[in-house]
Amino acid sequence: MNKYSMVVQWSEEDEGYIATIPEFTGLSAFGVTKEEALKELEVAKEAYLEVFIEDGCQLPEPDTLNSYSGQTRLRLPKSLHASLSRKAKMEGVSLNTYIIHLLSERNIEHRIERKIKTLEENVQNLYNQQHVYYFLSNEGSPQIQIIETGSEHSYQLESIEFDEKSVH
Repeated sequence: MNKYSMVVQWSEEDEGYIATIPEFTGLSAFGVTKEEALKELEVAKEAYLEVFIEDGCQLPEPDTLNSYSGQTRLRLPKSLHASLSRKAKMEGVSLNTYIIHLLSERNIEHRIERKIKTLEENVQNLYNQQHVYYFLSNEGSPQIQIIETGSEHSYQLESIEFDEKSVH
């Protein structure tokens, strides 16, 4: 019963740490320190479990770390299997290596898309505060220029590259 996951995160809004148990939606505790947040979470968890059991609710299974073999079985349509096999052969690699390449490539694209979305949201939030102007520099790396009353700040974006084909 005490094998549940615990997550502790800093909260700017609360100016302290928030501890949660992901298996129990809505259960959280606050502390000025990480240790205090975890101590408060233990108290909240015991009360939560007591009510949960009294109400006859089934406890969720603890989310534990799993070890993975690195192998999985995948069923695909015959046409997709054939297409992937042909492409792997053209690349001169095994089907397994080709699929790993495709999955890795898509994972990287997804991470970049998330970072760009977060960046766009942050820029939009700053723009909405009506003191931000941003631009892409033609002289190398993209930049955001933030202009505030009495000062000017420029931020270099080092991990994002643009080319003429990707900017619309």
